[in-house]
Amino acid sequence: MAKKVTAKRVKRAKFVPKPKKTLIPQPNWSKLEKATTEDQRMQAWLDCDMFVHCEVTDKEYLHSMKKWLRKESGWGVNDEVLLIPDTFLVACAKHGWKAIRLGYMPVAVRTSLYKVLMPLLKNAQALKDKVTGDPLIHPTVSDKDEDHALYLPKVKEWIVSIKQYLKASKHYEESSDAKLRMQYQTATTYLYNLSAYMRTGVWLDSHYGEKREYKQVSVCVAPSYRPDGTMNRTIGVHYPDVGAVWTREMEYPNEA
Repeated sequence: MAKKVTAKRVKRAKFVPKPKKTLIPQPNWSKLEKATTEDQRMQAWLDCDMFVHCEVTDKEYLHSMKKWLRKESGWGVNDEVLLIPDTFLVACAKHGWKAIRLGYMPVAVRTSLYKVLMPLLKNAQALKDKVTGDPLIHPTVSDKDEDHALYLPKVKEWIVSIKQYLKASKHYEESSDAKLRMQYQTATTYLYNLSAYMRTGVWLDSHYGEKREYKQVSVCVAPSYRPDGTMNRTIGVHYPDVGAVWTREMEYPNEA
């Protein structure tokens, strides 16, 4: 008589993904999520910006932004979101990621985003027809002439140079020398910023050039004012009303 054999069920351990290693420390999300006043929410928005900029991918940005526009914005732009090319959204898409992650968007950010995105969304079909898909190069980048500091062929050459450097310096990534690790990470970030510029037309880096040898100068286009009516100014920023970069000497004229 054959003996009946019952197969034993093997209990497998539940798969738990390892925490993602990040160069920028994770923000205290639980604390940031609890912000209630507009000032608290704006500060939380700023507190997580560096992490989001460095550690979240464009793909994640876009997914969250489209989700927020369709389900949370209340702007009634579902059809337009499906039409508009990604290249016109990615420059400000990190705001959508933050909004989904934190559960809110500060009023000031929402207002600014509306002013930027609504004209684009209203012309979504025209933009789609113009670019015939999502090009690797944003139209505003390819339109720049050869005298421009960010002329497209120059940027392409910088990308080739940075890629060659990263390939030759791969061992710096895990080096025991903190300076070498920082050099490698800076070059990695610069390559990302160069690629992002070509896709979005937005320059994210503080420097430019083949070796980041030139420093970018920020220009104030929308000044803010103190209660007494004087303009808020930041050292290192160019202000059209004075026609120059604001310096420490201008900020503190009475210093010895």
